[in-house]
Amino acid sequence: MSSNPFDEYLQPVKSTTQEIEDTREARNDLSGALHRLEGAVVPEDVTTIEELMDAFEEYAPKVALIGQVKAGKTALVNALIGTSDLLPSDVNPWTSVVTSMHVNCIAPKGKKAIFRFFDNKDWDDLVSDSGRIVKLAKRAKLDSRLKELTEQIQGLRERTEGRLGRNFKMLLGNQHSFSSYNGDLVKRYVCLGEEEAILEKEGRFADLTKSADLFIESEHFDYPVTIADTPGVNDPFLVREAATLENLGKSDVCVVVLSAHQALSSVDLGLMRLLKSLRSKRLIAFVNRIDELPDPHNQIEEIRAYISDVLQKQNLSDEIPIIFGSAAWADAAITNSFDNLPEDSVESLASLVEARASVLDPGANDPENINNLADVSGISALRAAINQKVWQEVYRPRVAFDANKARRLAERSVLYLSEVQKDERLKIDPVKIGQAMSSLQMGQKAVSKAMDDYRAKAKEQIKQGIAAAYHDFNYHEERNLKNCLSGRGKLKDWAPNTEALRTELNAAYNSYSADTLTFLQRLSAKIVTNVSKAYSLALNSDDIPRITPQPVPEPPLPLSLMRTMSVDLRATSSMDWLRRKFSKSVYIEQFLDISNDDLHATIAETCDDVVETYLLKVTADLIAFLEEHHATIESFGKLDDEALAETLAGSDDELAVRIRSLRDTSDILYALEGADLEDALDQEREALEEELA
Repeated sequence: MSSNPFDEYLQPVKSTTQEIEDTREARNDLSGALHRLEGAVVPEDVTTIEELMDAFEEYAPKVALIGQVKAGKTALVNALIGTSDLLPSDVNPWTSVVTSMHVNCIAPKGKKAIFRFFDNKDWDDLVSDSGRIVKLAKRAKLDSRLKELTEQIQGLRERTEGRLGRNFKMLLGNQHSFSSYNGDLVKRYVCLGEEEAILEKEGRFADLTKSADLFIESEHFDYPVTIADTPGVNDPFLVREAATLENLGKSDVCVVVLSAHQALSSVDLGLMRLLKSLRSKRLIAFVNRIDELPDPHNQIEEIRAYISDVLQKQNLSDEIPIIFGSAAWADAAITNSFDNLPEDSVESLASLVEARASVLDPGANDPENINNLADVSGISALRAAINQKVWQEVYRPRVAFDANKARRLAERSVLYLSEVQKDERLKIDPVKIGQAMSSLQMGQKAVSKAMDDYRAKAKEQIKQGIAAAYHDFNYHEERNLKNCLSGRGKLKDWAPNTEALRTELNAAYNSYSADTLTFLQRLSAKIVTNVSKAYSLALNSDDIPRITPQPVPEPPLPLSLMRTMSVDLRATSSMDWLRRKFSKSVYIEQFLDISNDDLHATIAETCDDVVETYLLKVTADLIAFLEEHHATIESFGKLDDEALAETLAGSDDELAVRIRSLRDTSDILYALEGADLEDALDQEREALEEELA
């Protein structure tokens, strides 16, 4: 049929939530403020403002759709963007590459599609002794599994090389880019499936493709956003599963796609528990394929109650929106055709529309209303949830961070230009200037020492937390294993509870993270107090503008705690190692060896790759903050050179206009930072000043 009687119930509901208005207004306000600063700050800060402008204009939050293989993630991405079958979503082919849809983003040099290929090093890393898979399998003492994985990867390479011939080596490390694309083109690079089902034109380059970036315009989003379609977390090929988990660390919002027929399987629940501990309020659950339910209206509420109950028992329910829908119904709305829908699906749609119409609420056009009659596909509700998460958890902090940095530059220029404006500018005391600069230099040394001391303390804290988590894990699992070996249980039913281990590991990391943020905020507030005193000394005045502190970014996600662990890999191998005819003590010894190897690897990766790198970056930012103000105070000592002052400041009238513009813009930036943040910083500074007094 070319049209259907349910069009009005499948059309997108344009969300007009406050979050969208706030996002649009904040983007415009910050962009306008940065443009005004560009023409008002002192010359040495113009480049910094331009870099800040470019970074903000190019910024796009990243939303990742994750879930099991064939949960309908790809079809859901198509529906979110408002396209039909742009990404391959057939039953047999599945996504093998993290495919990033850059919606309303600036395409590089007019390129709309970029497919990057693995290079020789990428291939070698998969099976070399230093590669992650080999390390993982060796730590697990999984010789048979290692052979299987190695053969799988080598077979993949041989199959790809046979398909591509001499082009194989030419493609390694290179990329293909296109000024336009369609579904058939995309399939050639990202589509996999059963080998015998893949046509030559489908998946031709998929085994070799490392990443896919597609650029598209969509009226369904009012801001630039990247929506990532990922391989399934239960993909039989470990390399693709690893790619998905790696991608999560770079995502701002995660949408877990569940199937209405099997909502919250053990894999789903484990993934949500892991993401919840790492992603806090940035998680959304979408239950797809309600079109396959015979009585969706009643079954949805049954499934919702079940999911809520399970999540509540796992302490996961408070902040996770649960949305029900059908990507298939959304596709029918996009194509204005039911031709691709099975008869049962159409009957389910009719059943749901009829049931909801009988209990229609006054707010039925609200996409978050569970009895919503408009757009029963759930796509509008999902877009609204994404908009809300993006504003609250991503854009608002980003705008506040950039506004803070911009306001610091405005304040420095006001300080300098105000001194230029004074008639007594030639009376600057060089001795006091020197004392102020020395004070800031001493401050840099003090900050470096404080951060060095804290970095050692923090690494020890996280090390002890990880060790304690593994200690408890080993204790309980060794006891369970002994019981099985003693006949009080079946050995084949034993599997290490790695989900509980991950929960404890994340709790240890979150404890470190909270302590670190408190320490850094107090240190930042102390630095501001010292900088203010340096300005008072240099200018011989207590009447100086407010000094805005260096923002402190949150500690990054520890990907080392998200990756597949050796004990996980072991548990998927039918426990053949435990069935060998070894003594009971050897069983237990092998398990403890595996777990302890994981312990040391996790400590090394978390401390060195996450804690060390993050704290060194924060140290550099705090030192740069002090150096900025050191340079400003140093410039005061040059104010006796009137020619230099006039070059920097212009005429008296121009100078007055610049100062007024800087102050007005600073007020706008102050508002963009948020009162809650400023109030907290004020309280912290006041408390520190009392301590110092």
